[in-house]
Amino acid sequence: MFKGCILKKILMIQEASGGCGRHVLDLVSGLDPNQFDITLMYGKERADAYYLSRLSRINDAVTLVPSNYLCREINPFKDINAYLEISHLIRKFKPDIVHCHSSKAGVLGRLAAMNSHVPKIFYTPHAYSFQADEFSKIKKEIFMELSDILHNLKIQELTPMQEAAKEAYQSAKDLVLLSPTGSGKTLAFLLPLVQTLKADIQGVQALVLVPSRELALQIETVFKSMGTPFKAMSCYGGRPAMEEHRTMKGVHPAVIIGTPGRMSDHLRKENFNAATVVTLVIDEFDKCLEFGFHDEMAEVIGQLPSLKKRVLLSATDAEEIPQFAGVGGDSPSSVSRLMKLDFLAPEALAPRLRLHKVVSPEKDKLETLYNLLCTLGYHSTLVFCNYRESVERVAGYLQARKFPCDMFHGGMEQPDRERALYKFRNGSCAVLISTDLAARGLDIPGIENVVHYHPPVNEEAYTHRNGRTARWEASGNAYLVLHAEERVPEYISEDIETYEFPETLPKPAKPRWATLYIGKGKRIS
Repeated sequence: MFKGCILKKILMIQEASGGCGRHVLDLVSGLDPNQFDITLMYGKERADAYYLSRLSRINDAVTLVPSNYLCREINPFKDINAYLEISHLIRKFKPDIVHCHSSKAGVLGRLAAMNSHVPKIFYTPHAYSFQADEFSKIKKEIFMELSDILHNLKIQELTPMQEAAKEAYQSAKDLVLLSPTGSGKTLAFLLPLVQTLKADIQGVQALVLVPSRELALQIETVFKSMGTPFKAMSCYGGRPAMEEHRTMKGVHPAVIIGTPGRMSDHLRKENFNAATVVTLVIDEFDKCLEFGFHDEMAEVIGQLPSLKKRVLLSATDAEEIPQFAGVGGDSPSSVSRLMKLDFLAPEALAPRLRLHKVVSPEKDKLETLYNLLCTLGYHSTLVFCNYRESVERVAGYLQARKFPCDMFHGGMEQPDRERALYKFRNGSCAVLISTDLAARGLDIPGIENVVHYHPPVNEEAYTHRNGRTARWEASGNAYLVLHAEERVPEYISEDIETYEFPETLPKPAKPRWATLYIGKGKRIS
């Protein structure tokens, strides 16, 4: 089969035990090292003395990689880490063939190999160990969902920030995580949070407080895409609280994501049992304070008698952690149980973000903005204005000139805001005109351009706006539109590149497709 192929690279993956271990060792020992470059990953936890003694004999011919996480029992924490461990090894070794042995290694290894596009993947079951009586029905269901979690999220490797957050989360200490926008903070807390949820507890186990409805919906979507047996729901203003209460009674969520005001309302009405809540996450906690949610958050925390874990996340370094959150502070006891991870590094974004200055010959910059957007073509572009009225004026001007765009600000009705985001996310509307409401928390993949129609009010706003593009490992562009009397803000380098328009300006690009809304209709009695 492999005649003439020199050093075909093979990766073997197994948990290392019993007949399966002996079979793999016999197989590896029988392969010609002059034709095959072999790497064997085995579960260190189950490697007995006999297995290790045989490994020592083939050590010269085979690269051995012991795994700290491959194990027989069903353990979501170890299983996710084993998958990441295998994915990392595949990218490093670049095998032509991945051969997985037994149940656990078969599921995790094949999934990692498929997501890494390995040319040939083989699986030898040996025995389906998950059918053993020692595994409960609940554990079997959790593991069967594990592959869906990893596949749906398309995770191959955690970022250093996510790795650090995962390790810190395992500690009994409270956690404050500071990391730039677009760095993956949502997964940084959701992945370890899911692993701490208990299937035998009937009730809400974790609350996630967020400053906006859009962020609540976004986190809910990510959670549901993980495909775990646990349920989650979002709660926010703009819709009847009774409707949410009915959902709670029907869904029985383990996690509720909501705005502070609406969460406080549900707790006051005792719409769910607060005594089962042991974890509190406050995402964008500095923005929650900025939006005036201080009292509501304090009220929420005051109604959680069984709280054991607090996680605060932000893309900016707040000077002072709110005392009501129960973390930090001046007391030795609070300091000793606080762990702070700071991954704020402005220089990290710089290589991926290209900055441009767009000079407007007139004080009214609408014509210049129109020309810029036409030049950028049909690429996902977010235009920031400082005021709601400006958003409406800019959007109205562009639409009057037959330029397809939509708008987004806090004064809009919730259904209108949601429709605007749907169209912008799916690409049926490439340009969104917005206030700074869209600068925080929203994870909209694929945004290529950010346009500052109005200069940001401060450096923090500038950072968050730019954080909408160049997310993760992607690149992006930021354009600062200025007229002759406007100066580049002090926090932006003066040598910013000036954007030059082409001699011939293109016409507005037409939408590639449209979004069709189908309503629920009205009930006729």
